[in-house]
Amino acid sequence: MTPRAPLVPICVIGPPGAGKTTLSEALGSRLSASVLRPRDLADSAAQRYPAMAGLFQRGDAGMISDDALGLALRISLEQHEGFVVFENLPWDVVQLADLYRAAGRALRVVSIDGPDELLLRRRAGRRYCPRCYPRPAGHHSDSACRTCGTQLIARPDDEHHAFVRRLHQRRAATTKILDYAAALHVPVVSLSADHKLAAGA
Repeated sequence: MTPRAPLVPICVIGPPGAGKTTLSEALGSRLSASVLRPRDLADSAAQRYPAMAGLFQRGDAGMISDDALGLALRISLEQHEGFVVFENLPWDVVQLADLYRAAGRALRVVSIDGPDELLLRRRAGRRYCPRCYPRPAGHHSDSACRTCGTQLIARPDDEHHAFVRRLHQRRAATTKILDYAAALHVPVVSLSADHKLAAGA
């Protein structure tokens, strides 16, 4: 039996609208690595353990509970090896601890953020395909998914007040995650959301 390659997780975290998806996809392409998102982990866990599928049901905004996401992440860590890009993960310090336990000092965290004005401007025209989420996405001039033809819609949690609340919640969670990463001596790279990602990923 061929031994598994060591796991090298790269976690991309930050508030909504900062560019996590763009950066994660660029990293995944550069490293020939899988890009895993909370939705992917939940779907994979439900398929692997059908009896527990009810735990991973998502709400209207496509979110699952923190506990269910933590379980889905632990299940995922049993399956992957080599470079893996985790977009919008870890969600909290417990999930960071799980990643550290699985990968040790190989774990890397990339934090991306920007001014509220920029993130709010990006949110204003954001649309997504409910079938192909989170890609391909478009702006208000688009009407249908370029891949499957499904009507693009606005995310329920992109409504202004919901977005601002999510923005502050994710910033607070990110601060705790970065503090814990520093305590564990996990390397952290901080990027600005207005950085030209395509050229520097």
